[in-house]
Amino acid sequence: MTTGPDVDQAQAAAAQLDPDAQLDLLARELERREGEREAAAKRKAAAGGPCRYCGTVESWKRPGVGRWHHDSTGPVCMPCWRDLGLAGPGAGSNREARAAAARLVLGDTPAPPWAGHGTSPAARWWHDGYLADAMAWWYEVPGARPGHGAERFGYLTGPELVARLYQGREPKPTTLHSRGRRHRCPSCGAKGEVWTVEQVGVSAAVASDGGLSRAAPPHFRITWTCHGRGGTCRHTDVEQRPQQLDGVPVAGLVG
Repeated sequence: MTTGPDVDQAQAAAAQLDPDAQLDLLARELERREGEREAAAKRKAAAGGPCRYCGTVESWKRPGVGRWHHDSTGPVCMPCWRDLGLAGPGAGSNREARAAAARLVLGDTPAPPWAGHGTSPAARWWHDGYLADAMAWWYEVPGARPGHGAERFGYLTGPELVARLYQGREPKPTTLHSRGRRHRCPSCGAKGEVWTVEQVGVSAAVASDGGLSRAAPPHFRITWTCHGRGGTCRHTDVEQRPQQLDGVPVAGLVG
């Protein structure tokens, strides 16, 4: 048997030890080898599957320690078993797990600028029910690859999930109107198409005899809001008109 220089040197060093020290060295070596065998067995236990939910072929109970569960339809990896609550009450419902997965995927991804939340994480502004509805849960998506942490949901990124959550909620572009070529805002002096307008129909007042009051006939209440100074002015004018403005929807009827 051919030995390398490192082995020869180790054997020579061990030969210089007294018997008790040699026994201690042997015990440590046996302990090291036993530890390696145990670690290999734990790693081997992680291999298997594929998981019936996420498709992974590795099930880690914790780093370096693997384990598989099984239900009536096949093997289930530890993360799925834990996240889906398959061992406890409510087994089979994944809404809580989907909400938790959504928060994991979102991380610190901010809300859209127009939402007015600054740079704070979008996850802070959503209840679990909405997050569960927006999260498809990885095993429902063909070809989704299992992973660790947020990587388990690699088919969806934080910005993509934010876009999904806020889809349809983005405010429509503001329509600005002019009140006449010469009309200026009394607050900021802006003129032209700098005004938003809202009109509300107001019904006629009822007179004491039960009829309609001539002093307060039906009319439209028009509210003009200035968006001069880059949208910061916000000066408001209110007027009454017997007829509605063309092209401006009536917000409601009061009276």
